[in-house]
Amino acid sequence: MQEEKALHRRIRGRSWTVVIVALLISVMASARGAAMHDAPVWVRGAGGASFPLDQLHVVSVRRGSPLVGIFSTFSREYSLPDLVASCTRAGYYSPVHSLWMGWSFLHHPLYREDRVRVSYSRRLAREILRVAVRPAACFRGVEGYERTCAYGLACAAFFSYPSMPCVSIETGYSSGDHKRVRLKTGLSIERGPLSAVVNRTMRGMRRGDTCLGFRLEAYGDSGFFAGYRTVTGEAALGVLFRVGRLLIGFSWSYHPNLGKTVSFGVGRLWWRQDVSSL
Repeated sequence: MQEEKALHRRIRGRSWTVVIVALLISVMASARGAAMHDAPVWVRGAGGASFPLDQLHVVSVRRGSPLVGIFSTFSREYSLPDLVASCTRAGYYSPVHSLWMGWSFLHHPLYREDRVRVSYSRRLAREILRVAVRPAACFRGVEGYERTCAYGLACAAFFSYPSMPCVSIETGYSSGDHKRVRLKTGLSIERGPLSAVVNRTMRGMRRGDTCLGFRLEAYGDSGFFAGYRTVTGEAALGVLFRVGRLLIGFSWSYHPNLGKTVSFGVGRLWWRQDVSSL
């Protein structure tokens, strides 16, 4: 009799685990990608919108000097209990090309998701064309179940001409249980210290996701960000400061149904002379 009661308790506990994890995944899915747990603060602050160049790459281009940078972002997603996320990027950036690797995780006592990404971009045809290749892997695990793995590959092209808007096209494919093709297009405009970008993403046959982001550069390489995601109604704000070789960033976003997310980030830069002296 005691063994049967213990067995029933284990079954009920396992059932509740499945229900909680399913609820957690459905909540994150209802955000339709708005969690952005694998993005640094400047992407979060822009509402998920991505500019043609990564923010660390922008610093390299503006200064006309190669650099090595690392940046980590930490957040508590939508203020949900025990749901935390982190994203770290490290790479080499120069005005001609860039290579970075990123690792991010989304953690809950009953659920764990890890993502690994690599991105390489190179400028071609002077200032007119830039291409990028981005392989990725995603690992998901639920307590009491076997971890699953999915792989993806994305290719992007950025077309720009002096004093003209920059047009970007990115297409990618991901494996796993939900095999799908992703198409992302973008249009960005830069006028002095102010930049604006519009991204449109289509995933399979689902309706599109549109992001609108703004960036205002101030005090050298520091900047302020704002963004809005139409499909979820999520608004975001962010700021990034550079003090010497140190980067400090914050972002805040609010989802009408899931609540707010507050993120904090810190990073370090090494210029070419620093790396050559090592």
